[in-house]
Amino acid sequence: PIRLFQLHKTRPALTDCEGPRRRETERQTGRAEAETGEERMPLTPAYSWEQDEVSATISISLPSSAAASKNTRVECTEAAVKLTCPPYFLQLDLYGNVDDARSKATIESRSVQVVVFKKTPSKWPGLKTDLPSEDAKARRAAASAAQEQRGA
Repeated sequence: PIRLFQLHKTRPALTDCEGPRRRETERQTGRAEAETGEERMPLTPAYSWEQDEVSATISISLPSSAAASKNTRVECTEAAVKLTCPPYFLQLDLYGNVDDARSKATIESRSVQVVVFKKTPSKWPGLKTDLPSEDAKARRAAASAAQEQRGA
């Protein structure tokens, strides 16, 4: 399985971004969006990052109720970091390989902070890989398969 971090708190009925407008729509139609089969595109949260020779820290900003959700999941492989916090989704194909066993995620009320440790100490020119998308996807799949074989 993929290394997974999950916050165990109760989820509020609606996140800040869904607010009163959605409640009013549900009241008028008598059903929630999920029941209609409609799908919304996930939102990409804002993030920033900093690094030193041995690690990179990724700070992801979320509305308070979204970050406090029990549905917040952070997954880390040696090639990528993925955050799922409905309706937010962020997948970062990292520039270099990291030690996924040492990676850590901290989920706070308005943010998620992920610290990854580089396999080869060096400064990266950027957080994300410059590989073409198909190559990045293959690298991500290979990292997930390797992690499953190790039983991480």
